[in-house]
Amino acid sequence: MTRNDKEKILAHFRRQFNSQDIFPCVLCGEPTEEHQSCCSTCMYDLTPKMIEDYQRIGPEKFWFKYYEK
Repeated sequence: MTRNDKEKILAHFRRQFNSQDIFPCVLCGEPTEEHQSCCSTCMYDLTPKMIEDYQRIGPEKFWFKYYEK
């Protein structure tokens, strides 16, 4: 999936929920809490590398790196 494809998905998702601070979860695709790119349920399924990336690059870059639906 290209970055352009991901940008279209994210724009559609944000219009649907009327929020610029919400993402579809990188693992399950469900809406997340504001400023999160992984839902609270799937957060426990992140690998140590993913957690490190999330802390280092932030939620938006993390989402673009790992979202593959």
